[in-house]
Amino acid sequence: MICMGATMCCAQTNLFQAKYLESTAQALGFDRLDTISAGSHVIKHNDADIIVVKNKENTITHIGKKIFAPTLREEHPSPIYNYLEFALLDHLYHFTENPFVYKDLKFIKGGWSDFCMINDSTAFGIETHQNKLYVVKWYLNDSKTVEVMFPINYERLSLVNRKELEQNIIRDAKKFVCENNDTLKREQSGLKHIDADVWVEEGKYYHSPEINDNKYFTSYDSLTAIPVNSKDRPVESVGNWCVMGDMMGNDCVVDVKFVKYDYTQESISIPMSNFIAYMKKEGCTPYWGVEARSDNKIEGALFLNNKDKGFVHVLKIDVNLDEQENGISKINAIAYLLSPTTNIKDLHYKYNPKPKKLEIVK
Repeated sequence: MICMGATMCCAQTNLFQAKYLESTAQALGFDRLDTISAGSHVIKHNDADIIVVKNKENTITHIGKKIFAPTLREEHPSPIYNYLEFALLDHLYHFTENPFVYKDLKFIKGGWSDFCMINDSTAFGIETHQNKLYVVKWYLNDSKTVEVMFPINYERLSLVNRKELEQNIIRDAKKFVCENNDTLKREQSGLKHIDADVWVEEGKYYHSPEINDNKYFTSYDSLTAIPVNSKDRPVESVGNWCVMGDMMGNDCVVDVKFVKYDYTQESISIPMSNFIAYMKKEGCTPYWGVEARSDNKIEGALFLNNKDKGFVHVLKIDVNLDEQENGISKINAIAYLLSPTTNIKDLHYKYNPKPKKLEIVK
């Protein structure tokens, strides 16, 4: 438990992931957040337990009224934790004008007074309805429950507008470093042999089998396989960098041109291992598909799907094979961030009229 004074000494914009977090820390009078270590910290404030989360890049990613166990964020990642904890914090102190806190948050059972009774030991369950709606239910006792619903919408769940969120993604992607990008080695057993010295680990697909997260391997020794990365197998190699770039080493650079919502553009050049690792950390699942292939060029699309927040990043991939050395070492991409999955009609999961229960935590 950390106790902090009423003087804000760390008003450093680059310390906070979003502007509303900086203003929240100032309103609460939390000082020296720049000195706390990475991880989850509970700070006492007017008898309330306030949770502050700092990531490994020393950035404050969350401030809220603690109602979920901190270990849940690692064991069962979900965007609902930060959203609901901040909503309750703001209800208690009324210090933000953020329009995304309460918009579309509806009580099915109970109200704010009941919500304030919840703590991190209260049993709860999460359901999704038709991939469009979250329903969260807490069990205060045998007869009393609190139940809320809100849409699966990235602006609501992120508590920032699209313009700020796009800029945050680009900023964080530039500085993110993959902790372990060693080349993956795995047993050949369980892989499907498809041609010569190439095996495939078949995965899932996005909309159609041609857009998938298949992983391709070649033999390392008689029992072990490593990812394909060869000019002789350019399609499989590019696919591997898109799907498992965080497990391919650090030999490939991606030049990404981001086309933003306001039609401005920004370009960055970073290791593909860092880019894919960052997107996975943020909850995105990569899927790759080939659109065209010639003797010296591969064109395709990379879909970074965040089902929990209801968006997909779409990247147009272009690889000039004449520029490659040994394996694939350079990829060009044009990125369109935060496309709502409901707007991509050809990329829907099949409609499921029944709600999908994700978990019950007791």
